[in-house]
Amino acid sequence: MVKNSFRARSNKKYIVAFFITSLVFALGLSVGLVVDNERVRSIENQNKMQNLDYDSMQFQYLFMNTLNSSAEACIVLESTLENIIKDLSESLADIEAYNEESDFNKDKFDLLSRQYTLDNLRYWLFAEQAKKDCGLDIVTVLYFFDDKCTECNIQGTILTFYKKQLDKQLLIFPLDLNNEEEERSLLVLKARYNITSVPSLVINDKVYQGVISKKNFANIICHDYVEKPDFCEVENEEE
Repeated sequence: MVKNSFRARSNKKYIVAFFITSLVFALGLSVGLVVDNERVRSIENQNKMQNLDYDSMQFQYLFMNTLNSSAEACIVLESTLENIIKDLSESLADIEAYNEESDFNKDKFDLLSRQYTLDNLRYWLFAEQAKKDCGLDIVTVLYFFDDKCTECNIQGTILTFYKKQLDKQLLIFPLDLNNEEEERSLLVLKARYNITSVPSLVINDKVYQGVISKKNFANIICHDYVEKPDFCEVENEEE
């Protein structure tokens, strides 16, 4: 009888422990899903805002060409483009954080990542057109990378360094080639610029494959600026 009573109490303990463990797991799963969904909504809202901003830029460009008020329109375009690039940087940070921490909604993440890629391509084309029509003194960079690239972190660090120095004068558009199967635009760009390896950069429509060192990157972009940044003079003195 004692043994049976002991076994019964032990079984009850196991059942209670199992119930508590299951409850904790279910609560954790629910919280994770709520947090994930909130992140998805946040990134989706950013994408919607970027789409509206792009529509606004298209109107400004049409207005400029239709009414020939190029000077006024170019001032507005430059300011709008600057703000949009900042928004793209924030979106990239959110997407990267989501990818690292999330265990749910992977399909949703893939769609958001594809949307971010398209946003980058649209604004890159717009920036190229604005350079021609408004004479903006900026350098544009398409940055091709993927998550298997061992040297992409080095290139990314160099790009970040110069972005902090040049701010709105250097527009960097990262393109994740992990999305190329879903987003065919990336395949079109790869073919257009003959991109065969990563990291690769397209700087003002010129292709550079492999890691571009800090000094070489400075030399390349300094050549393309009309009004040379201060560090360009330092680089020339060192040479």
